[in-house]
Amino acid sequence: MCGFFGYLNPRNKKFNYSKFHSSANLISHRGPDDVRYVENGNFYLKFFRLSIVDLSKNGMQPIISKDKRFYLVFNGEIYNAQDLKKRYFNNTIFKSTSDSEVLFHLLLLKKEKAINLLDGMFSFVFYDKLTNKILLARDRFGIKPLYYSFKNNELTFSSEIKPLISFSSNRELNLISSYNFFLRGSMDHYDQTFFNNIVSVKPGNFVIIKNDVLNSKKYWDVTKKNLMIKKGLSPEKKLKNLINSSIDKHLISDRKIGLFLSGGTDSTSLAFLLSQKLDYTLNTFTYGFSDDRNTSEFEDAKQLSKELNINNTSVKINHHYVINNIDKLTKVFESPFTSIRLFGAYKLYEYAKKQNLKVIIEGDGGDEAFGGYDYNYLFYLKDKKAFSKYNFRYIEKIFDFLIKKKNKNSQLLNNLIFQLMTSSHQYGSTSDGTPFVDIDNFNKDLMKNYIDENFFKSIENDGLNHLQFSQLKDIQEIKLPRSLKYKDRMSMNFGIETRVPFLDHKLFKYAFHLNNSQKIKNLETRYIFKKVLKKISNLNLNYNFTKNTIVDPQGYWLKNNLKDFVNDCFHSRLFDNIGIFDKKVVIKNFDNFCKGNYTTKNSFQFFQILTFFIFYKNFFHEK
Repeated sequence: MCGFFGYLNPRNKKFNYSKFHSSANLISHRGPDDVRYVENGNFYLKFFRLSIVDLSKNGMQPIISKDKRFYLVFNGEIYNAQDLKKRYFNNTIFKSTSDSEVLFHLLLLKKEKAINLLDGMFSFVFYDKLTNKILLARDRFGIKPLYYSFKNNELTFSSEIKPLISFSSNRELNLISSYNFFLRGSMDHYDQTFFNNIVSVKPGNFVIIKNDVLNSKKYWDVTKKNLMIKKGLSPEKKLKNLINSSIDKHLISDRKIGLFLSGGTDSTSLAFLLSQKLDYTLNTFTYGFSDDRNTSEFEDAKQLSKELNINNTSVKINHHYVINNIDKLTKVFESPFTSIRLFGAYKLYEYAKKQNLKVIIEGDGGDEAFGGYDYNYLFYLKDKKAFSKYNFRYIEKIFDFLIKKKNKNSQLLNNLIFQLMTSSHQYGSTSDGTPFVDIDNFNKDLMKNYIDENFFKSIENDGLNHLQFSQLKDIQEIKLPRSLKYKDRMSMNFGIETRVPFLDHKLFKYAFHLNNSQKIKNLETRYIFKKVLKKISNLNLNYNFTKNTIVDPQGYWLKNNLKDFVNDCFHSRLFDNIGIFDKKVVIKNFDNFCKGNYTTKNSFQFFQILTFFIFYKNFFHEK
């Protein structure tokens, strides 16, 4: 794991060394163990190392060929590195046991075709000085970030955005990305960021720049069913093998490994699996909230830790922690964010660092792989043609009418309406199908210049069923991209590597292409996943794999503990300067929300607006 910043200027423009180093140092937190700077003519690189595999100096980067023609900087883990070494380089002498050196030799041998052979999470830049060709690549899900700016034939690239905007001294807010955040719930949508002229390498893609020409190409697609799995095995057996294989790969480390433990299915199952496979006592961490109002997960974590004989550290946050750290988090994320829970996760990483842990396992990806979100059930029913006796579009029109006439005291009716709305407005709903978008909060005149009928067009279906298509939206546009961004930034801010075994690409693709009946059965989502996990654990534990994750106090705190802080932000002169919002409407709606008179009870959009304001203040307001 690491961070890197680089600059390529084929025109031999005068180079500002001081600015380059000060910009690069903004991501020094990503690599607290070592640092190295190299240059060759018009190519400049600075690398910060977090050593996980091969802790010696031999594992240091950049890796440079003897003739100084080829350069590699790499961030991530290649879990099949040793297998690749045996397969292709049996007679090659290596200086280290690092996966980065294996990747370097593989790129020399296979060029961009090497990417398809990699099993892991990664972003890297490979430069051929002789041909002036540069390759930028990112793993299949975008677990590890890679940003770049290519303008006037000058290329800057980085593991984070801060060095890019610092080095160019030019930052402009990307309004399309901003509206995507508010209206579609997306983060770093496709390859766009919140900053104009700074883009991200898309997950599952690589970029080649040569002779002033940039080409991007997709090398992996979860929708393409090309699995190589032994025939004759039952789906449960295949899934069990894939889960065990992924866990084993993600435990490859020369450092001790910890786990963030919540009451959800994913982290609970990981606690079972890791406790059986590690030869040392597993350290786990759980966050909660003061004045929790039934939001704490401490008791579940305590019970599970006792049964598994693992360690657990509980961490509480209060509203003061939110106020004191909200500026810091927007700087860490380089963007606004969507949930108060992230303050809890941030504090867990802080505690993990104090215990000198360098690797943390998290459970992201299970819902996306197996269709675990509440609104996925609706798409499952559509595939069963449960509404075929009637015209489904006609039913949707009926519910559109009911929205205007609904009985506000009927929570059941509201839930039904929300689920039906998700069928056509998945982008504007939270995981349980509750809508959060209120178009009245935004500047209508400005929106006319950026929002048209094409804005809300979705990705192509490409022959998927309704449930798979819903999953694909969460994988590519909604849930997964922003979750992975949060994980990477928070962990690397404390010099910690986060690993997500449920995003093993073989496991994930197999799960994605399972029959709907194996994903959802008897009103239970992720049916086969939970069934297999119970068998894998092989322990006589009475733990409920079907329990729901406990909610956070975000809405309550916004109405009470954080109310004055939020109002100060919304009433400020700077809030006017952003231009995106209708200030009077936002203030009025927030006041009604606090009084319980707002149409939607969901706090999601108000928290979005609050963090966007803080983000704007920290990155675009000249102080």
